[in-house]
Amino acid sequence: MEFEEILKRRRSVRRFTDQQVREETIIQIMNEARHAPTWANAQESRIYVAAKNTARMIRKEYEEASAKGLGLSDYSFTHREDWSERERKAMKNFERQIGSFIGDDYSEFIDVQNSLFNAPCIAYLTLPDDASTWSKSDLGAMEMLILLCAANREVDSIVAQAFVKYPEIIRKHLQIPASEEIIIGIGLGYKADDNINEFRSPRKSLTDILTIKE
Repeated sequence: MEFEEILKRRRSVRRFTDQQVREETIIQIMNEARHAPTWANAQESRIYVAAKNTARMIRKEYEEASAKGLGLSDYSFTHREDWSERERKAMKNFERQIGSFIGDDYSEFIDVQNSLFNAPCIAYLTLPDDASTWSKSDLGAMEMLILLCAANREVDSIVAQAFVKYPEIIRKHLQIPASEEIIIGIGLGYKADDNINEFRSPRKSLTDILTIKE
């Protein structure tokens, strides 16, 4: 697949089918992604994959926990009320756009988040709790490479904070040590024939983000 095709294919899928991703395919994707750049060759990133029954159990326990309104991820995140006015506006626009697109008041999107988008396979990226700040940049590079490698093999994906909201559940099923922070969660699988998967969030124009000086 040409690189431009891979970029166009890579989109956030918000509801997956029950079709499993073959273990061989998962291994191929992660083997390619391990070549992501890393600061000073530290290579502190780790990947844990929940598939089949493990992914199913995690999804089930997430739904139960979400019903209780609990959850605090290892990696601290900024509450939306503490973001700048510009960023809060962007978040609000997203909620309005996807809500109107699916003919809902945004509650359907909350429901699919709580069920982890029905992802049949979930990859968790971790770092040691004493990792350098630069290693977080490394983890982002690995995240993007996983998404592109998956797209190249016609596997759909989504990255969401929802995946890492209950670290105690993840640790229990994947035996991730307390000395590692669970930072990124990626859902992998095949998109369902559902209207929610047709939504495309808009991006800023290149002129809004790019500056070139000669």
